[in-house]
Amino acid sequence: MRAERGSVLVTAVLVVATMLVLGTAMLSIVDTQTEQTRTERSGDATFNLAEAALNAQAFLLGRNWPQSTAQMPSPSGSAAPCSGQTMSGTLDDPPASATPTLRDQVQRMLAQTHAGAATSARWWVTACEEGGRSAWDASLLNGNAYDPSVAADPTPRPRRMWVRAEAQIGGRRRAVAALVQAGQQPALPTNLAVVTGRLGADLRTTANVLVDGQTAGPVLGNLVAGGKPTISGAVGLRCSVLDQSDLPNCLQGIYKATSMTTVAPLLQSNDFVNFRSDSAMSAEQLALLRQQAQASGTYFPRTSAGAGSVAAGGPCLPAGSAGKIVFIEQVGDGTGSCTLDTAPSGAAAKALIVGSGGVRVRGGRTFTGVIYALHRTALAGAVADVRIEDGSKVVGGVFVDDNPDLGAGRRGVVEVVAPRIDIGQAIATLPVCQNLLTRSLCSLTSVLTGPLDGVLSTLGISAAELAGAIQPQLDAHNPAITFHDATVRAVTTFGDSAIVPGTFRQVAPMF
Repeated sequence: MRAERGSVLVTAVLVVATMLVLGTAMLSIVDTQTEQTRTERSGDATFNLAEAALNAQAFLLGRNWPQSTAQMPSPSGSAAPCSGQTMSGTLDDPPASATPTLRDQVQRMLAQTHAGAATSARWWVTACEEGGRSAWDASLLNGNAYDPSVAADPTPRPRRMWVRAEAQIGGRRRAVAALVQAGQQPALPTNLAVVTGRLGADLRTTANVLVDGQTAGPVLGNLVAGGKPTISGAVGLRCSVLDQSDLPNCLQGIYKATSMTTVAPLLQSNDFVNFRSDSAMSAEQLALLRQQAQASGTYFPRTSAGAGSVAAGGPCLPAGSAGKIVFIEQVGDGTGSCTLDTAPSGAAAKALIVGSGGVRVRGGRTFTGVIYALHRTALAGAVADVRIEDGSKVVGGVFVDDNPDLGAGRRGVVEVVAPRIDIGQAIATLPVCQNLLTRSLCSLTSVLTGPLDGVLSTLGISAAELAGAIQPQLDAHNPAITFHDATVRAVTTFGDSAIVPGTFRQVAPMF
């Protein structure tokens, strides 16, 4: 133990040196793996951000499919390639706006889903028309930035666009592309000719002549039960159609007059069903239809003073409205109605939507399309929101919302006013009036100056025969509303959207 040769010290130094070498190597390995993990996490975060940008754009395409270059991020002409219309942004929450741009909508969605990500993160999104390809090719960037077939072919069918998204976080870049499909869906009920809170068919011109109770009831009953119905198609009412005490609250005119008799005259060949929602469509769908009207130049907002840009009594339809959504926010001060003139041949629109105010259908001819009154305000004089007059007709559908905020005037109203009925002309057509002895009694003067029951009794004309003589005049103008499935289904919005299976792939970064 007294030896001082130091052999153990050499061994200890060697052991420590070996441990240092091993430790240094281990630290190097750990450091390399940590860097690789950081790089991998950065790459995954970048890939996730690129995929999120693609999904955000796909979602927005489903809500509002572009119909022009102006609806793309950076328009530079109708033939501009989509590579020149790339939008980009960060993860900062954009400022609030009543009409956010497409870029701001994408950025808000990304800011909410990637909170806490690197402040230096950036993203880019480009949308290109399909180009007839089911696989991504960089040459698609030279194609159009939107699908022009939407404007040329408004029929509901799937729409497809390529979306390319790229992201950068911490110097790492990732890019992905996928084919996005958006489907159209009808915005309105496709099984109902009319949806309303209250329904009226006015035959005052006949009822006022047939003042004798013994004649009026049978004649009106026969008129309603026979001939063509006022409405051809099912009717949705916002009341209990099976409750005899509640039903008259939703019916007016001839409907109400016959509601206490038999079922056949009441139904007039219609199916009456309960429609429980106050609105015929959702607020989101209505907003999309407003955007379609804005895109087609047939949107009429309120003026800066708060008045309607369409005056009360003014025309509802602008020139060239066929195939378009016409959206009028307010008619005058909101208590009047615009006039839908059917006299011009081919009066048509995909849909006429009126927010505050009513619609008067006049002219004695046919309007093809959908009429939709939102009933935001009560009309002056408690008149109907949609009133069809002069023997005019609507082929498509008529829809009126209810508004609980209006209290007693909450019910939206659809009313059909029959044209004036010529009783004398109707009686003169009966066989009994064809000889000289009875012709004078059958004249219009005789009918109006003498008690009608007495004249009919003298001539031997029954209530059913009189109704049969009147019916052709009504049939010439009925049905006033005819449900047309294709016309109602043509009012569509883009709803669902999804990536076409098998088209998602990672592509080369470009920006």
